Amino acid sequence: MYSTVSGSEKNSKIYCPTIDLYNWTAPLEWFKNCQALQGSRYKVHKSFLVIDNVMTDDAGDYTCKFIHNENGANYSVTATRSFTVKDEQGFSLFPIIRAPAHNETKEVEIGESTNLTCSACFGKGAQFLAAVLWQLNGKKITDFGEPRIQQEEGQNQSFSNGLACVNMVLRIADVKEEDLLLRYDCLALNLQGLRRHTVRLSRKNPSKECF
Repeated sequence: MYSTVSGSEKNSKIYCPTIDLYNWTAPLEWFKNCQALQGSRYKVHKSFLVIDNVMTDDAGDYTCKFIHNENGANYSVTATRSFTVKDEQGFSLFPIIRAPAHNETKEVEIGESTNLTCSACFGKGAQFLAAVLWQLNGKKITDFGEPRIQQEEGQNQSFSNGLACVNMVLRIADVKEEDLLLRYDCLALNLQGLRRHTVRLSRKNPSKECF
């Protein structure tokens, strides 16, 4: 086995060892852990392999196979090297709230249910601290004491443009008049600081029917 190479999301080339020493002809085939590579993520460029959107599962032993011609005879040649995936250096940002917009007003219908989503991004890579939550009139949802209003964590951690993001959904069942008087605060917190966006509810105007 030849020397180990490492790659990341932005750099995932695996060169076929010693191929330039041979009088080789296409095609150049690639295998991972003895299994032929399949799928559009794998692209063969002359003497190397490129893997799109590299993940930790892509680590393993990669073998290239080609035909060497010598004195009119063809010989099958293989070469194997290990590939490891390294994590790119992460970083932390002051929280960026994607939703809701600050001082947003959401129209609701009395007696119906509605959802408010607090979505924030905190940087790139694994985050030591990244939290989003809802408050009602400055109080935690659990301290407010209204069983109709509950918060539920959405996708724990998603990635948008390489950023680590967290979502929290506030579910309000059977909207009542008094809910329109409350202040709904979306809070995003990490080691960089705290950001807050406020939402208010308003009664949705009934649609006018045309005759």
